[in-house]
Amino acid sequence: MAKTRNATLLRRGAASVGAERVESLEAVPDIVLGAYTRISDDQEDELTGDRRAGVGRQFEAIEQLCRAVSERESAWKINGPAYEDNDVSAFKEVLRPGFERLLLDLDSGVISGIVVYDLDRLARRPKDLERVIDIYDRAARAHRILHFRTVHDAIDLSSPDGITLARVMVAFANKASRDTGRRVAAKHRATALTGRPVSGTRPFGWYWTRHEVALADGRLLPEVIKPSSKGNQAIDAAEAGEIQRIADDLLLGCSINSVVRDLNGRNIRTSKGNPWSGATLKQLMLSPRLVGYRVHQGEMLVDPKTQSFVKGQWDPILSEETWGALEDLLMGDENATVERRSEAHRDYFLSGLLRCSECSGPLHGNARTEKHFYYACKVRGGGMNGTGGCGKVSASGVAVDEIIGALLKARMRTVDAGQPEPTGWEGGGALEVVKSKIRADVDAFSTATGELAQRILAQLRGLQEQADELRMQRNAWVHEQGRQQRLRTVGAEVWHELSTADRRAYARAELEAIFVRRATRRGNRFDPGRLVPIWRSHAPANA
Repeated sequence: MAKTRNATLLRRGAASVGAERVESLEAVPDIVLGAYTRISDDQEDELTGDRRAGVGRQFEAIEQLCRAVSERESAWKINGPAYEDNDVSAFKEVLRPGFERLLLDLDSGVISGIVVYDLDRLARRPKDLERVIDIYDRAARAHRILHFRTVHDAIDLSSPDGITLARVMVAFANKASRDTGRRVAAKHRATALTGRPVSGTRPFGWYWTRHEVALADGRLLPEVIKPSSKGNQAIDAAEAGEIQRIADDLLLGCSINSVVRDLNGRNIRTSKGNPWSGATLKQLMLSPRLVGYRVHQGEMLVDPKTQSFVKGQWDPILSEETWGALEDLLMGDENATVERRSEAHRDYFLSGLLRCSECSGPLHGNARTEKHFYYACKVRGGGMNGTGGCGKVSASGVAVDEIIGALLKARMRTVDAGQPEPTGWEGGGALEVVKSKIRADVDAFSTATGELAQRILAQLRGLQEQADELRMQRNAWVHEQGRQQRLRTVGAEVWHELSTADRRAYARAELEAIFVRRATRRGNRFDPGRLVPIWRSHAPANA
């Protein structure tokens, strides 16, 4: 490198030399780079509430680097807003939108390089680094210069040595992430075994409190002093009441979608403040936390010391019997699920219950005018199993709805409102005995061999059959208790205040079907004798 002739510079003067340097820098075209920032968990700033403090600090450091390079080398400019992935891991299999935009702009020529705070901000998985290297290789073959720089290291991805160094650094970062992941997973499992709730979004039905909480089973949760903890969870009476109401509605036969419409119609929102959806509601009602059990990685957690399910540090909202019946209902036969979904889209009170006496096909509601509609057997696609119906039977929808509604209201009056509340399912003790025997046999089977193991296995099968039968009896009891409770609280005076979906749910709980005979005489007056209701077995025959 040629030595600087300082005496010559002295003769020319500092002002002249400085002007020449400014002109030379201005002559260099701007190099537009992409500033990429990422952090896995950007904690909220306690003073400002800002959840972008981490990526903000990274961007400030990148800007300082670009200014320093521009003063002594090339004119480095950042392309508009940063390519940012806040609260996004570079180790997990998740989409990073900012990273994908960065690679797209780099490959298409929108930017001429990447600047990051550190290499592990850009990539922690070797395959992500290789995607970046491929772009730099293609650019080199096309004689296009791409730059790469981190705040802390000068890594040249256009050279073999720089690529090797980057690969080694990412491999070590990947190993560090795996080690951290194992430690974090072990910590989360240990926390779950204590029954402590996850310090995330408030679950619907409970609220966070830092005060002391006395649980119904006698456990006492002390006052929470630790600033980083959200505290204890106590039952929110209003939301718990909604959960119990939802359980009653579903067990009585209301569809998921009709319950969702009711919640959203009353402006009841999820704990995040969002409207309800069928998937969100189903997830809530299937959660074991409703009956007080801790879940870890999607499953109820078993304590290895006691061989029992871990109880959460909160009070349950539903009984195990009710929750078990809900699971059987919501995770039952796929055909039943399809029927419940289609039920939610019906606009007519007796859709799905009315049957043609000629072909046994369903009668469908059809509106002739705004004030009049009728139920009719359809010739095309209206019969059993998707085949065509006979088309020979139709009936006035208004008349049929009024007659069946009157029959249902009459049944409600027969329920004894003064009847004492049931204390519980009488088979609960027997089910617990069977479950205890199953646990004992499972423990014995784990160490047994040969003929003894075969005998224990056969006994286990028999015990499981007993447990399944008892659970079926329990679910039937829960369903009947829900029906009786609803009949106690809903009478003729509020029948017309109920939604069509709720009235249909009552009808389906009481009726197997309603056969409609063909009309035998002409006239405007509907003949009630054309209706043949088939009541469910729990209903009195003379009703």
